[in-house]
Amino acid sequence: MNTLTPNQELLLSLLAQALFHREAALPGDADWYGLFQEAKQQAVLPLVFESVKEQLPADVKDSLEEPVETCLLNNLLVDFEHVELHKTMRAAGIDYVVMKGSASAAYYPKPMLRMMGDVDFLIRKEDAERGGEALRTLGFRETAERDNPIHQAYVRRGEDGRRSEWELHWLPNGIPRNETGERIRELLSDSVETARIHQTENGSYMVPDDFHHGLMLLIHTAMHLMHSGVGLRHLCDWAVFASHFSEKDFRTLFEEKLRELGLWDFAAALTAVSVRYLGCPDAHWQGDPPESLTKGLLLDILRGGNFGKKDRSRLNEAKLLVNRREGTVRRGAWLRNAASAMNEKARRLMPAARKQPLLLPIGWLRVGLRQCRRILSGRRPGLHLKRMVEGAAERSALYQQLRIFKDAGDE
Repeated sequence: MNTLTPNQELLLSLLAQALFHREAALPGDADWYGLFQEAKQQAVLPLVFESVKEQLPADVKDSLEEPVETCLLNNLLVDFEHVELHKTMRAAGIDYVVMKGSASAAYYPKPMLRMMGDVDFLIRKEDAERGGEALRTLGFRETAERDNPIHQAYVRRGEDGRRSEWELHWLPNGIPRNETGERIRELLSDSVETARIHQTENGSYMVPDDFHHGLMLLIHTAMHLMHSGVGLRHLCDWAVFASHFSEKDFRTLFEEKLRELGLWDFAAALTAVSVRYLGCPDAHWQGDPPESLTKGLLLDILRGGNFGKKDRSRLNEAKLLVNRREGTVRRGAWLRNAASAMNEKARRLMPAARKQPLLLPIGWLRVGLRQCRRILSGRRPGLHLKRMVEGAAERSALYQQLRIFKDAGDE
């Protein structure tokens, strides 16, 4: 599909109204249920509902009030959890900074309309054990995955049955494992020290400064785009962030470093999509990328939905697409990428294979058996090789134009 559906066009128009006060023209024959189904898949339901609620037919409005209130209640509870995190880390004498969700919401006109997920925060690696101990005093326990190289997840089940997940990071997600990644780690190494206090109606917590937040946002969006996918929520996060700056200020803060990292073209493309389709004020610094690129990127975002939940086959395509070490998409490397993905999964299932490569074939077998079980149970999409290759080829052609980490791994 190379065109926007009427529901998608209306959805973008309503988001432009909610985020940038652009007037939205409502069609008389709008498919409201289809529109809000798309909004749920893109994780922007509260924003869209708030934008149009006074014009909705009564039956549609009544049917949506409960799911929207559920989203808003969750946002409120997640905000309280960030305040709880702040008090806990301060009591333990641990410096930290919140990443992504609530940090992104701070740039929205109405932060509580940004759909929230887990609590993700960054601390110094040497504080990771003490941080985990502090979370355990709150009733959290570690998840089963204890050998992740960049974070540890903790879960808590409340008395009301609500499940909370907090991710304690000592490195953000999405950093390639090469010289470019080393430079990103260097630039992010003072994220905790440069954090600033963010005040909400419920309390306060630490969020990154503009530079660190922008860099984290880009590498996080790039990672999910190339793997499962990102929905409109991620695009909205970038749009409100980019609109926060004048052209001069953005160039001064970001241009040299993003060009060095191979992220300038990606930032420009995201901004151009935001300007052309979300009503974001023209930033000028993004230049004039071809319409084929910005529309292709928008359609790719819409196809995947939030973290790829709209089209789960994207995860299979990513096995061919992405060099997991470099974080790049390269021509002619599909077999190598697939082998790398298989090896990485095998090492996670069998940590002993990290030190004993001869054990990898056993790990491959375990990966294959687990995948079969997940497919049979409906937890993973089936493998359709033809569609997998065609989808990977289409995405590869698009992502190569974005030149994400374009110099990563080059001699």
